[in-house]
Amino acid sequence: SLYGVDIDPGAVEIAKLRLWLSLVVDEEDIKNIKPLPNLDYKIVCGNSLLGVEKNLFNQQLFNDLEQLKPLFFKETNPTRKQEYKKQIDDLINQITNGHTEFDFEVYFSEVFHEKGGFDVVIANPPYVDSEAMVRLMPGFRETVAKSYTTAKGN
Repeated sequence: SLYGVDIDPGAVEIAKLRLWLSLVVDEEDIKNIKPLPNLDYKIVCGNSLLGVEKNLFNQQLFNDLEQLKPLFFKETNPTRKQEYKKQIDDLINQITNGHTEFDFEVYFSEVFHEKGGFDVVIANPPYVDSEAMVRLMPGFRETVAKSYTTAKGN
């Protein structure tokens, strides 16, 4: 399985398109080109440097989330699919106590609870002017420095 996160919504959409293009590039007959697989909850927009304080005491919420995702991906009825999406979003909201920051263990819970995490992680460090960071996201530099001992900046 493939998962991805980017803080830029445009980059998320480009990644989805590039994945689809990689699937169809060698297809000679246009009739054989399949639609892009559903990448909701697989390639997502968020700040992957920040986590959230999760409601860890309710494992049932995580279990419910992991049971709903396969139903969402397999569903072909648009109305039912939208109902699953709402249920998944509601569960994520409950697990994260309403915080909107991205958290790998929540959004990709099936990877952490079934496999203990990812086999491979490819990352690109954020290139952000530290003065702009302090101005636009007060406290963020300190949070990153505490969470990531290798974080360097000016």
